[in-house]
Amino acid sequence: MDAFDILAQYKNISLEILKALSDDEFDNLDTLLDKRQALIDILNNKNKNQIKKIIEDLNLLELETKIQNLLNEKLQSLRNQLKNFNEKKSAAKAYTNKENLDSIFLNKKF
Repeated sequence: MDAFDILAQYKNISLEILKALSDDEFDNLDTLLDKRQALIDILNNKNKNQIKKIIEDLNLLELETKIQNLLNEKLQSLRNQLKNFNEKKSAAKAYTNKENLDSIFLNKKF
């Protein structure tokens, strides 16, 4: 397989990764990333100058930037969701603790 075919497959897999990220299909990402890594390993033995030229022709750097930006957005969104969940959990726990303390004071008054 020549470098162009490998990089064309790399581009197709990268587009699948971008689609999976857009559709929140995180279960497929590991498989796609493993396939892409296998192609990178094959490319390590090829002519570097030829690979650079093909990467420019296929606009792979732009695609990589899109994937990185979308991945960062998704990670930030997940972090915010976790933060909100933890805040709600803390609030619920504090409310439950206050309710338990109130019942202790009520029992002591009687």
